[in-house]
Order: sequence, then C-alpha cells, then structure tokens
Amino acid sequence: MAWLRTFLLTLLAGGMVACGALLGIRVFPDDTGNDGDAETGGVRDAFTGDTDAGWEGGALADVPFGAESSMEGSQQGAADGDGGASETSSMACAAGEKRCTGNAVETCLDREWTAAVPCDSGACNGAGVCGACSNGATRCSGSNVQTCTGGQWGTAMGCGGAQACIAVGCTMELTVSGASVTATLGLPLYGPVAFGSDANPAAPALSASIKWGDGSTCAGAVVGASGQFSVMSCATHLYATTGTMNVTVTVTSATGAVASVTYSATVRPPPTINLVPTPTTGSGPLGITAGPDGNIWFIEGSAGKIGRLVPQSQAIKEFAVPNPGTCAAFRPQEITAVLPGGDIWFTESGCGSVFRMTTAGTVSQFTPPASFCSGGCSFYAITVGADGNLWFIDQATNKIDRMTTDGQFTAYASQLTPWAITSGPDGNIWFTDSCPQACAIPGNIGKVTVSTLAVAQYAPPTGATNFPSGIARGPDGNLWFTANENGTGPGKIGRVSPSGQVFAEFATPTTNDRVTWITAGPDGNIWFTETSPDNTVCQIGRITPTGAVTEFKVANPMGALCGFDGIMAGPDGQVWFTDYLRSLVGSISP
Repeated sequence: MAWLRTFLLTLLAGGMVACGALLGIRVFPDDTGNDGDAETGGVRDAFTGDTDAGWEGGALADVPFGAESSMEGSQQGAADGDGGASETSSMACAAGEKRCTGNAVETCLDREWTAAVPCDSGACNGAGVCGACSNGATRCSGSNVQTCTGGQWGTAMGCGGAQACIAVGCTMELTVSGASVTATLGLPLYGPVAFGSDANPAAPALSASIKWGDGSTCAGAVVGASGQFSVMSCATHLYATTGTMNVTVTVTSATGAVASVTYSATVRPPPTINLVPTPTTGSGPLGITAGPDGNIWFIEGSAGKIGRLVPQSQAIKEFAVPNPGTCAAFRPQEITAVLPGGDIWFTESGCGSVFRMTTAGTVSQFTPPASFCSGGCSFYAITVGADGNLWFIDQATNKIDRMTTDGQFTAYASQLTPWAITSGPDGNIWFTDSCPQACAIPGNIGKVTVSTLAVAQYAPPTGATNFPSGIARGPDGNLWFTANENGTGPGKIGRVSPSGQVFAEFATPTTNDRVTWITAGPDGNIWFTETSPDNTVCQIGRITPTGAVTEFKVANPMGALCGFDGIMAGPDGQVWFTDYLRSLVGSISP
C-alpha cells in the first residue's frame, strides 16, 4: 500500500540523518539541483551549521527531521502513480460517488472509478443516475409537452397560443391571415374570409369563429388539405349598415392551439343597375369595350352594326358595318380597342375578317388571303397584344392568329379549341382551351409566348369536368377565368399565376348557373356574367382577389330569358355588360 511505503521511507530517512550527524557528514542535496541551502547554493555543516558555498560533492543538505521522508514519499508516490498530486486531480473520488460517462454510470470504490455500467433505459442524468430521460429533454404527451427533471418526466403542460407539441417539443402550429372582403348591404357573402396553415402532420380537427365587427358572430367552415386551409364565410350573416368593419377570424385546433387575425372589410350599399335597350330591336349585343373617346362601344351581331353609348347620357348611336356582299353569314362578333388614341377593332365570324373603325364611324376591312382560310375562317375573341399587334381566335380552324395593324396575318397553335383570349400581365397572350378533342378531355389555360411564339398549356385542378370559358387580366397581377362543370354548370371562378403553376378555384353559390365572361373591375375586384343553361338565371357576380363572392340579380320584369355576353370596366367607374337575348346594354355600380 502507498501509505506503508511512505512510512518505511520516512523511518529510513530519519536513521540516515541521525548517522550523518554523528559522523559529521553533509547530507541530502535539494531537489532544485543546488548543493545545500536553497538561498545560497551552498551546503551546511551538520555540526557547525556553516555553509560551504564551494563544495561540490552532491552531499545531502541538513533539513529538519522528517521533511526528507515527506519529500521522498511525495516524489516516490508520483513516480509510482500512487498517492501523488496528479492522482488526486484526475483519479481521486469519494467512496460511493457516481458520475456519468455518456449513457453509462461510473461508481467510486477505494478512491478509484469503476468500469462504466450502461443504463438499461432512459439516460444518465447529470447526477450520475440512470433515469427515464436526460435532464432538460422534452417530449410530447398528446398536444402538451413534458420536460425531464432529475431523470424523470415532469407534468404535461400546454404550449400556449398558436403552438402545440409536435414531435418532441412546442412548435408554432397555426398561422392565420386575413382575406380581401368586400360585402354589400343586405346581401350574403360567400367564399373565404381567412387563410391559414397547420404545421401538425396529424392534421387535427380545426374550428373557426367569425366576428363580423357589427356585434354578430358565427361559425365558419374550415376547408383545405395538406396543411393549408381556408375559413369560409357563413352565408347567414347580413350587414345592416355600410362602412368599414373590423373582422376577426379565430381558428382553434383540437390540440388547443389558437390563432386569430383582425382586418378591415368594406361594406357597400347595394349597387345601381341600369339597362339600356338598343335602338334596333333584336340587335343581339355581344362584345363590349371602352373606346379611346371615353364612350362604350359594342357589337350588334344580329343587326350587323357597331353601337356607341355615351355613359353620361346613355344615348346610343349605331354604325352599320358594310358587308362586302360575298359573305352570306356576315356577323360582327367581338370587339377591342387600341389605346390610347387608337381605333376600334373587331372581328367577323361568318367568313373571317378583321375590321377597324375610327371613332367617327369610318370602317376598314382586312381579309386574309385565300390560302390562310383554305378550310374557312371564323374569327371570334380579339385582344391587343403587348407587341402592338391584334391577336384573335379562329374557331373554324381552332387556331390562334395574329394580324399586324397593316393587315399581315399569321396563324399559330393548331390542335386547340380556343374560346377567349387576353393580353397577360407578363406581356404574353393567354387563352382558354375550352373543349379539347371534342370535349373528350378537360379544358386548359393556354399561353403563347410573344417573343418565341411557343405555346404552353396548364391544367386547372378541377380535373375531368372542367371547361374554361372567359379569361381576363386581373388587378392582382394574375389571370382570372370562368369555368363550368361539364360545360354547363355549376360555375367556378379560377385564378392562375403568370407562371402557370399556381391555381385557385372558387365555386359560385348558385348551383345551376353558367359563368362566361369576366373582367377586372374599376374597384380592384373581378366581375363576371352569370346565366344558366336555360337562360333563366340573370346575375352579375363580383369576386375579390382572395375569392369572396357576391351575386347581384339583374331585373327581368318581363320574364324574358337572359343572355349576357360581354363585360368590361368602363371609363366612368361602372361595370358594363351586354345581353344579346334582350338586346340590352347594362351597367352596374361597383
């Protein structure tokens, strides 16, 4: 043992000092390499105490009895690895003391650490105890969280707010954002009033409440998938006053997480709807556009005329379109305008021509060469492209055509069934492909890249029963389109990003409707025409950029069938539309 060795060395050293004193021998050099006295570098005579600074013999210095043994014992113990200072700092421990080594426990026995013993379960905590968990670790207990203290799981606690315990700890589960809401006094609002996401992969049930800002509250339906959801308006709510309302939507998860959003909604008075009959009975108004002169211009397809309506007086003047006499099926169809300061351009569907009309009523006709219409031409929807050319649809050949303002024709994109066309926010031409392969496959949204003339098509998410119709550039930088199930209804309003990758669709509340034409309104919303397969539905619809829908019934006092065709935003801040069955031009205040 180390203590016994130290005792014997001390006893031996003491005997040597005693003998040296009797014989007058100088003893023990110090450990520093100096001979004798540490301060002088000499040695001391054992009898006289004199120091011999020049002695060179390596003799032992005279030190107090027992000090030499203590020194030697310390030196020897360090050499042997037993009992020295280095052992105390790295190896010494108290009997029964425990410590962690990774996920195992070491115990002190005879001042030495024993081999580590792995914990059977859980982890070794900071006190050297095998527990059920590691100190500070967390885990989920349902939607609550437990924290490990002293090797044991603590009481489960709620995460609070919009958080819930997901996987191993509290995580933000719910996020909610407000929608764009424009409501009308006394009319129900349909569609989403808030949007959100749920980060919980278990997809717990969600519920929602809507405070409308007028003292009323209702439950909103939560719909969605893949962690994304919308809170839908409860259509039973009707505003009784106009103005700005602070709407609060609160979403609660089955986990206990709660998130809410408050935003401003606009409540408007009921719109004013005016209907103006055309001078020619049975004129059949179709396409409509805002002219460069501040007036409303429209097609009278059945009468072969172009109509001009002055918004302030609502007076209509009609201009006859000269039929060259070679087309028995002559019929002006759709109309557009080159702005600013340009002329009125429109198509003819019976034989295939493009016409230009000045605001004074002077008409010029552009007819493609015979080779261009070898199978016949039937020009339909038309728009002005960002390249300054006219782009239009040929329904006879199912192509998209382009014509320069001096009458040069080019055909593109065959094997389509294009229906409507517009110039997109990206400078390209967008169209609806409504009935591909004789409606054997669902319709698509198409794009012609003006710079390369490449054609791309994008499928809306509704799938096999979706047949898109009208399309327009929206106020939000997206493309908006109408679509009908099975080509007849019920209708949907769709939105697609210019990338063609992000779609959204919103159902209209009238289940037997058919939506057709669509336009960006002067109020920042989107407006569309809404009839039905039997033409008994007479409505104009409004949808906000986030999908909240309001429908406005158009008066039909005589019970005549409605046939809404074109729709557009007028220069007077009104939304204008045509009704070809009743030969009317109508306006609605946003």
